[in-house]
Amino acid sequence: MILQVVPPLIVYIATAAALQIRGLPSSGRALWYTKPADNWLREYLPVGNGFMGGMVQGGVERDELQLNLESLWTEGPFEYPDYTGGNKDEDEAPAIADALAGYRAGTFANGTIADLDALSATDIGYGSYASAGSLFALHNTSASSENYTRWLDLDDGVARSSCVEGNSSYQRPREVFCSFPARACVYHTSTDHPVGLSTSYSLWSERVNVTSVSCHDDTTLKLRGHAGLEDGMVYELLARIWAGAGGSASCVSTPGNATLEATNAPEVTVVLVGDTEYSIDAGDAVHNFSFAGPDTHSELAEGLAAIPRDYAALLDDHVQDVSDGLHKFSLDLGQTADFETPTDELVTAYNWTDGNPYLEWLLFQYGRYM
Repeated sequence: MILQVVPPLIVYIATAAALQIRGLPSSGRALWYTKPADNWLREYLPVGNGFMGGMVQGGVERDELQLNLESLWTEGPFEYPDYTGGNKDEDEAPAIADALAGYRAGTFANGTIADLDALSATDIGYGSYASAGSLFALHNTSASSENYTRWLDLDDGVARSSCVEGNSSYQRPREVFCSFPARACVYHTSTDHPVGLSTSYSLWSERVNVTSVSCHDDTTLKLRGHAGLEDGMVYELLARIWAGAGGSASCVSTPGNATLEATNAPEVTVVLVGDTEYSIDAGDAVHNFSFAGPDTHSELAEGLAAIPRDYAALLDDHVQDVSDGLHKFSLDLGQTADFETPTDELVTAYNWTDGNPYLEWLLFQYGRYM
């Protein structure tokens, strides 16, 4: 009788321990891994609120939150005053009409057309979507990390990671999300270590020649620049920091740069907002199709100042918003959540013949989240 009872008891305890240590949602709606990401495309975890988004690496000593703004675009009318969006000039209309008639005649005569060069448009100045930059977090620790896990919690819309510092029992959880109610992205780290956290945060853009980083005020970092060349679309990121009770946090200026610094803090929160000068209202003849709106700096700064310094409230509002939008639908494929096998291992082991109802169900949930 004992042998019949013990095995399921062991399985239950192991599964409960996995949930407790990793913090995975009991629903099984999570992508989770046992090491930080290396590949941006395949391994970073996405967060977003519809107009601002991020890709989370989940690093231990050094972490990256790469940021996107929905309207950040290179070239176009911002860099090319004569940009037409690929449209033909009005004086080309007669020639285009003649060419179109020739194409039509050729089609009906023999069903073939040699080329469509007369109708094709140029892609000069078309540009491309651009990254807004990255928030880097450098955690000052000499201890190694153990029991590392990172996961994208699809129930809450939060990218989480956790580890134990060295051989101690001190936990260092991290949560990253982009909130629609707050119109901001939030990067939060905490620890139960008595010394607290000592962490440095920096904003960086690959367009170093056309961006600058400085302190907006005592606790806010500002990155401002252009999406492409010096006369390209203007954009701005603001990152405000605050520390938990007993800790300190401030913006520190250095020659040509600035960073956010937190010391001896039980928890640290960084809230980020961003925007561009793009305006669809300026996409008409009155504005010469410039799509250039007013400078958004003041609006960004006011919006950031209005966000309460209450991490728990920010998280609660975000989770409720995600729940309202995603959790009114359910799907049952007969799946059983796997809390023992990381997602990358499930993907590697998957084969089309046998399938995996849980992984297929998880992919569907991930698609809805995206």
